[in-house]
Amino acid sequence: MQKKIFKANEIIQNAGDALGDIVLILEGSAHAVFPGGEIHLKKGDTIGIVTALYSDSYIMTFRADTQLIGIAYNTKENEITRLLMKEPELKSFIIASGFRQLDELFNIYKKQKADCLKLYHFYVKNYAIYTSMCESHRISPRVLPGQEEIIALDMADDIEPWLCGYYRAQGEMILHAEVPAATSADFYRGMGMALSGTASKLLSALAHMHEYQQHILNFFMNEDRIDLFDLFSTAYLRIYNLADGDKPDAGLITDTLRLLKSFGMAETPLYIKRVSEYQERIKNSDQHQLAEDDEDAAIDTSALAGSLNVILDYSGCADEVLAVFKKEIKKYKETVNKSSTEDEDRKRRMVISKHFYEIYSAAALRSLDDENMPRIVKMFLHFGYVDEGLAGMKNAAYLYNIVEHLPTDPDKGVYTFYEWLRAIYAGKKIPSRNEFDTDYGDYVAELRRNNKITKQQETEMLADTRSMVTFELENAFPVINKVTNGRPTTFCPVFSEHNVFKTLKQMLASADMVKQYIDEIRAIDFGAFCRETVFSYMEIGIVKEMISLDILPDVILAPNVGTRGIMWQEIEGKRRSTPSRFILSLFQADDLKKILYRLVGDFRWEMCKRIQGARWNDASERSLTSDYSDYIASYRKNNDISSDIKEKIKSDLTKFRNNTKEMFIFDYISWLQYESNGSPRLNKVARAIMITYCPFSKKIRDKLKVNPFYTEALEKYDIRLKNRLRHFDNLGKSLANKGFELPEEIQETRRLAEL
Repeated sequence: MQKKIFKANEIIQNAGDALGDIVLILEGSAHAVFPGGEIHLKKGDTIGIVTALYSDSYIMTFRADTQLIGIAYNTKENEITRLLMKEPELKSFIIASGFRQLDELFNIYKKQKADCLKLYHFYVKNYAIYTSMCESHRISPRVLPGQEEIIALDMADDIEPWLCGYYRAQGEMILHAEVPAATSADFYRGMGMALSGTASKLLSALAHMHEYQQHILNFFMNEDRIDLFDLFSTAYLRIYNLADGDKPDAGLITDTLRLLKSFGMAETPLYIKRVSEYQERIKNSDQHQLAEDDEDAAIDTSALAGSLNVILDYSGCADEVLAVFKKEIKKYKETVNKSSTEDEDRKRRMVISKHFYEIYSAAALRSLDDENMPRIVKMFLHFGYVDEGLAGMKNAAYLYNIVEHLPTDPDKGVYTFYEWLRAIYAGKKIPSRNEFDTDYGDYVAELRRNNKITKQQETEMLADTRSMVTFELENAFPVINKVTNGRPTTFCPVFSEHNVFKTLKQMLASADMVKQYIDEIRAIDFGAFCRETVFSYMEIGIVKEMISLDILPDVILAPNVGTRGIMWQEIEGKRRSTPSRFILSLFQADDLKKILYRLVGDFRWEMCKRIQGARWNDASERSLTSDYSDYIASYRKNNDISSDIKEKIKSDLTKFRNNTKEMFIFDYISWLQYESNGSPRLNKVARAIMITYCPFSKKIRDKLKVNPFYTEALEKYDIRLKNRLRHFDNLGKSLANKGFELPEEIQETRRLAEL
């Protein structure tokens, strides 16, 4: 027992810190913060009691509101149990406070659950109103990137509704009833375990609901302006400007703003700025017109007239194919809701998709030896553009201007898909594997085994780059185009205005942008693209030495507006010293940096599996994938992980459908985004794995060494690093004695190790 004084705003206990004391408040007040809410404590309350008998770490962060004076009681070795038995005068304070805090958590839980339901039902109802409003005015309603992720709250491990009343009654019984059990140490320990366990479960549920709310609120209003408020307000303003008499009802906008206010967004800079912009647009609605880019005004739009006919004529496809495609494109243009899931609309998109790829392949193959390809055809091959009306004249004009000076750079490994086809045709690249992980060589060998081609034809096909381009078009293109778009159920490969949420200039992914984000990742995780391979130089006595190669990925930009990226393959063919392949959308409707974080995590996992082979998850063979798989498989028995962290892991695994790789990618993104800045998100075990296999650059490591969350793991990493550097130094001295220099490959490996 010890008297303690805390200053106003001083942290008393931090969530995640090892369990120490509970503090009985004698004077002052405090509050506990957790994802999804906070509770307040006053004189007579006990800080930390909801943790004391269940967990080995604090599960909430407590901060003093004013100067706080309290008595600290040690929680170790059953001190709390003995305290409750030996000092009954304190019993009423400690037990009453524990159950009162639990009661507050229950009340917050009920409100948060109701709020989650409110958000979801508001979205369903009002998006339907928006769709109906658009269709009635012949405006194509838009579907937000990732909108299909908006589903009703799923509480896989929900709280039983009767628990609140049960614990309230139990608290009254213990405080006021004289029962024999009240003299039993086991009774008090059992009571504390149940109370703390339920509190931990409640906090886990609250964190899940808070994450759910933030996810949906981000769809309503966000910094990128790709949100429901933009959809609703833009559609309303278009109808407002079209109206000759009475203006449309603004209920959809006012209801949305009222909802956002109820969730505390009214005072945020984002809300204030967006509402102000909307009001300004209403004020100036008679002159309202989207600003045209300078490039748009630089061309005569008559050059775009009849684009579809130019493309179809160039392709040389059969007349019946062209006739069907032209007919369906006309109907698609006339369809108001191009993302409709009605059977007729779905079948139309399937027919368009089938013939689009036939026409694209024919045009692409013809263009390979054509130095005078029409500019409109280039737009088709680079962007999926087919018609100026479908694309919108503003967008078509922009595409027409940039097609001759694309911001890609094949020399730096960033290609449009059509540039990638040309690289294959030139023999600079080999085709990608198909969705069944079959590469071009295996495909040709399979044809030979099935007697579909002769031995001579096999030899010719393996050297025929035109055949390789055909393989890429037929086996990779349709899949990567649909997946990168991000909405496979409503995807149509032709460029359409309804998919565009910002100006194309804002959405265009450039080589400079891709390189910038990849370099930012490498500045944090310096070994992200390093591969270990065997090096030998028998002439100077090096029989076998492991060296590192830093090999950046090839990035291919699919001709669509999309929200996803794919780590399509970790190497080319069978050689581990070749670049991986990342596929992105040429026009990004989501955060490109966030997408690349995910792809690098995916690459790290798959590259390790490639190196480890069949033993990738064998705990006896230490590696990134085996250590992480073992951690996930045995987290319930791991004494280094607290009970509340185990609950969080369980919740996260449910979210990722028990997919260990997805769990790793989630942790890897947190590693780059938060942990590199000294903001802990991972538990001790996951953090140690990351430091071992995905270490930060030296600059970041040095900054984090003073942080107790990282000290132990970084010290172990430094020992391993010093041993490796010592090995290189000794090898250099040995070679110098023989009159040789350390080979450049080993010098580069040493340099990479020191980053």
